[in-house]
Amino acid sequence: MKGLIFLASLMIGSTTLAETFKLPAGTTFRAKSVGYDCGEFTSEYLGAPKEYLERKIEFVQLSADKHLNTFLVEANYEGTNGEKCIYGGFYDRDRTTVRINLSSSEVVTDGDMENCLDGQMWLDNKLSSVKYEASKRGYRFVALHIVEDAQNELCESNTVRTVFDRR
Repeated sequence: MKGLIFLASLMIGSTTLAETFKLPAGTTFRAKSVGYDCGEFTSEYLGAPKEYLERKIEFVQLSADKHLNTFLVEANYEGTNGEKCIYGGFYDRDRTTVRINLSSSEVVTDGDMENCLDGQMWLDNKLSSVKYEASKRGYRFVALHIVEDAQNELCESNTVRTVFDRR
């Protein structure tokens, strides 16, 4: 129920981010990426985890449809020849497991699409099923666990989240 209330509140605060990809049922809310944390919402963010930094992956925004069942995660990364690749991962929400599960992905680029495929496959694999959380106070933030139960250089908790702000 908390998740439903949170997601409904996100519908109110849509931002003016560019829309590269479109959700099939339309976009009702967007939240911009603001940084990474170790599992607790804070105003002090960390840099990207090493594996994302090395691949030059930058999360841009999280979008949802009116019914809050379909989500879109957008990220930018550099292709093998330096071209800009824009990733759109389409997800279905599983309320029981509190996860979003990848249903498909797309990539657009101003260069050769072949040079973006490795990054797309890597993101599809890493983000195939992602736990999500909402901030309790005001439901302003939503976080996706991009490193889960794995040792990393940023967080002792073994969890790294990318955080999106609906304002």
